[in-house]
Amino acid sequence: MRTLVGTLALSAVLLIGGTVMANEHRQWRMSEFTFTAAQEYPNGFISPQFDADFTGPDGSIYKVPGFWDGGKTWKVRFTPTMPGKWSYVTSCSNAEDSGLRNRKGDFSAKEAAGENPLYAHGGFLKVSENRRHLTYSDGTPFFWLGDTWWSCPSHLVPFEGSSNPEYPSMFKTLIDKREAQGYTVVQMCFQRFMENEIPDLNWQEAMCRPEMWKESAIKRWQEADRYMTYANDAGIIPVIGLAFSRGLDSGSVDDWKRTWRYVVARLGSYGVTWLIGGELSGGGPDKSAKLHQKAMAIGAAIKETDPYQRAMSIHPGHWSRDSEDAWHEEWLDFIMIQGGHGGWVRVDIYMEPYNSEAGKPVLECECHYERINSARWTKQLGTITEDEVRMTAYRAIQCGSFGYTYGAQGLWYPTQNENDMKQSEWGEVIPWWKAIDLPGGEQMKHLRMCYELVEWWKLEPRPDAVEKEQDAVEQTPALREKLRILAKADGERTFLVYFPIDLDAEIKATFKLGDKATPYAGIWFNPRTGEKTAIAGAISLPGPLPSRPSSEDWMLILQKHKD
Repeated sequence: MRTLVGTLALSAVLLIGGTVMANEHRQWRMSEFTFTAAQEYPNGFISPQFDADFTGPDGSIYKVPGFWDGGKTWKVRFTPTMPGKWSYVTSCSNAEDSGLRNRKGDFSAKEAAGENPLYAHGGFLKVSENRRHLTYSDGTPFFWLGDTWWSCPSHLVPFEGSSNPEYPSMFKTLIDKREAQGYTVVQMCFQRFMENEIPDLNWQEAMCRPEMWKESAIKRWQEADRYMTYANDAGIIPVIGLAFSRGLDSGSVDDWKRTWRYVVARLGSYGVTWLIGGELSGGGPDKSAKLHQKAMAIGAAIKETDPYQRAMSIHPGHWSRDSEDAWHEEWLDFIMIQGGHGGWVRVDIYMEPYNSEAGKPVLECECHYERINSARWTKQLGTITEDEVRMTAYRAIQCGSFGYTYGAQGLWYPTQNENDMKQSEWGEVIPWWKAIDLPGGEQMKHLRMCYELVEWWKLEPRPDAVEKEQDAVEQTPALREKLRILAKADGERTFLVYFPIDLDAEIKATFKLGDKATPYAGIWFNPRTGEKTAIAGAISLPGPLPSRPSSEDWMLILQKHKD
């Protein structure tokens, strides 16, 4: 199976479901190769540099960074991107270390298998050919449905134990819940991950100081492995950042490059992707051009180090402060938009990047967290309700976002119990085990269900497709924005028309698209329950749209009658 060179031991394992299966390799599953250094190093986090080149059956070569795992143990993790025979050879910046330099081997990888989409289709996200959405590694469309846990992984979201003894693992509880609801992504920022590792520094400063990490930090990273494995086994992709806002001020670009090299080496062969950090893109009164340039340089370094060249992005500040400079960076593959937590956002914040020269997929990554108190900024909404969460998600996707990232008070920061006032200024104190059950988060499973009733990846936003009569009441600009009927279209074959809450159910609306020669079948989809109701009779388009079942929000799905 492998060729061993020299007398030092070499092993390979495949991690599946938390167990270790020796000497088995499979496409889209991570294999781990362990090497024993001939020398000891004062701090293996920064030196020497250890890599391996993997050559595939088609001759393609992946340069994969290796990492220190304590003592004399060094590892390389690699995920075969195709079945067949692979070979590898290692390199080391210390040419005198015979345990790490010029180690060679080969192995055969079996074809991908299993129902988990990450293991069947590959967890390294790619940009679709039409540059409108993301796909799994093999080109299968990927529906992004995310949750936001900025303090994961850390002691605030423990893998073993929790702040409520009813739940033996907080992280597993959260993942299991979101898996059952069809979520595919968790946005993480490693907040507090390195807390107390270097007592004189806060967690963000400590993250970019690998030269100061002690060997005890290995245990933290080994724990991080468990988080990634469990999430991937649930079909969920962690989207990883390592700093937040001005936290990137800590350290130089080179400092962060060293940290990110270790992260890419250790975690990069899992089904994960990178967002660099939270609220790092954009200007505003608390940001500097120098900080922005640092974030851009770090993004380029991550992309250069990543052997799989997966789709990555950067999490921005509020859309009104986003400088948009990152949109055109070569390393940035899709544009994250933060609609924020104030009033109703204009559909233009999605349509503008969607139609921009950047030509990249667009994603709403943070908007109207459930139960957060938006009155801190505006009186338009107050405490964000499940209805506002739901409408925000559908509006974003109808206007060009290829998915949606949900967030909730009590989860974006993991409120530990009823007495945890750490983030109470953002809204009510909701312990995490109650926040995971908030109704808006539950209703996100219907969001995914709705779009997967059709070939959602072929839909294009058509905000001009519906013409409705004026409401009798005088409308403010914010109310007019909220009451817009928004459409998406797959040519003239399929239309999805979203009707907002509080719009009169009997209001007359005309659809301006369609094929008069072919009737359309209609379904009312209930975003609150996921129920589908067929509309009796055929619908002729262009023409008037049917009245809604109620003044609540509804999705109208229209498809050409099949012959």
